[in-house]
Amino acid sequence: MNGAGKMALENLVSAERGRDFAILFGIGLFMAAIGAFDTNGAAVGRRLTYWLGLMMIAGVTHNFFSVRVATTRFATGIWRTSIVLAAAMTILLTPVVWLFSAVIFGAALSPTRLLALTPGVLVVNGALVALLGVTQQRNPETANPIGPTATIPEPIREMLPVPLRQSTIHAVQAEDHYIRIHTSDGSALIRMTMRNAIAALDPSFGFQTHRSWWVREASIRDICWKRGRATLQLDRDITVPVSRNFAKQLVEEKRL
Repeated sequence: MNGAGKMALENLVSAERGRDFAILFGIGLFMAAIGAFDTNGAAVGRRLTYWLGLMMIAGVTHNFFSVRVATTRFATGIWRTSIVLAAAMTILLTPVVWLFSAVIFGAALSPTRLLALTPGVLVVNGALVALLGVTQQRNPETANPIGPTATIPEPIREMLPVPLRQSTIHAVQAEDHYIRIHTSDGSALIRMTMRNAIAALDPSFGFQTHRSWWVREASIRDICWKRGRATLQLDRDITVPVSRNFAKQLVEEKRL
């Protein structure tokens, strides 16, 4: 599995995403109950199948694109990121709505209807992106305005999934052409070189232990030495190797 695929999978299974799907399930129930978008003439069972199915697919699509949009040059702010995310979701979901309405309600499968559905799908996706963004920002488990955000420099924080942007960073790990950011609320892969990440990180908060690892000093819980090499145990059971060369340098600097 490539780096982007790993990011999408981790985003799908995170605890925060479970909350998002619960919200979407509730929205699906509400839309079915009121018969939104001219579905009120159908039987309750058909409306539930239609709206709950669409909301779950919308959740998967949101998770899939949120990681990819966050690692592109378009993600330069919350508004621009939200617009690009809603547009990407609409491109994928409009044909899904088109097919669902034909299978469940017997609507016509015509190009004209496909185009007619696009504005409504865009409006719904815009609302979903805004709602999920607000709930992620207000999540008390990840929102911590005191201290930790200073350890994640802006270039890195802006590329992280929203639920991790206010977390405490524990370590950075190089993986092929990506780096994995280990935080207090989970980890995520972002498209950046290890060299650029280390250049962005404040050296007073941590240090490099290996050509593929950087650690936040305050996150170290234990150090195990063996034959001139050390292994660091960090918060969240993160294990970090220390190479011989870095170990010698860090001991001389009294950081280990």
